[in-house]
Amino acid sequence: MARPRRQEARRTQLTDAARQAVLERGLFGLRLGDVAEKAGMSPGSVLYYFPSLTELLQEVQREASGDVPTPGPACAVRSRGSARQSG
Repeated sequence: MARPRRQEARRTQLTDAARQAVLERGLFGLRLGDVAEKAGMSPGSVLYYFPSLTELLQEVQREASGDVPTPGPACAVRSRGSARQSG
């Protein structure tokens, strides 16, 4: 079994490879072998880190949606405080 630190690095490598493969082949034409090839691994090795291509793509989606900041109370306070007041 892979060491936890190395396992996280390998999972990141696979999500990066999946993102690149989707950009090149499209989502509906994507195969597990495409991701494995991009990552320099065998398809079986990919399945060691992610049980299925679907779960790998779900992780890519989770990472992508985590990059988008969600407006919250701090954003509202900053925007109100930065507006010029007439007077």
